[in-house]
Amino acid sequence: MSTNTVPRLLSIQDFISDLHKFPEAAFNHTGEILAFLEHTAVVPDTLVPYICWDRQHYTRNLIDKTPLYELIAICWEVGQISSVHNHRDQNCWMLVPSGRLLVENFHLVSQDVDAG
Repeated sequence: MSTNTVPRLLSIQDFISDLHKFPEAAFNHTGEILAFLEHTAVVPDTLVPYICWDRQHYTRNLIDKTPLYELIAICWEVGQISSVHNHRDQNCWMLVPSGRLLVENFHLVSQDVDAG
C-alpha cells in the first residue's frame, strides 16, 4: 500500500528562505535538497511577479541567484519546446507549480566532435 504525503505549501519567498538555510555541502551531495523539493510545493499565486509569457518562445525569469544555485521560472505556452540541451556538470531540478510538463531525456550513443 502506498501512502501519499501532502507537500508543504510555501510562498516563493518562504521557499527561497528555506533554500538559503542549506549549507554548501547540500548542493554537492544532493539528497537533502531532493528531499526538500519532493516534500515542498510553491503556492502558484506567489509566482505572479516572475511569470512572463511570450507566444514566440518560452521565457526564463530569474527569481533568486546565489553562488550555489539559480532559481528560475520557465514559462512555456502550450506546445512550446526547448531545444535538445544538457546541463553538464550541473545539478538541475524542476518543479511544476502550475500546468503540466513533459520531459524527454536522451542518451548519447556516439559523438563526432570534429564533424560537429
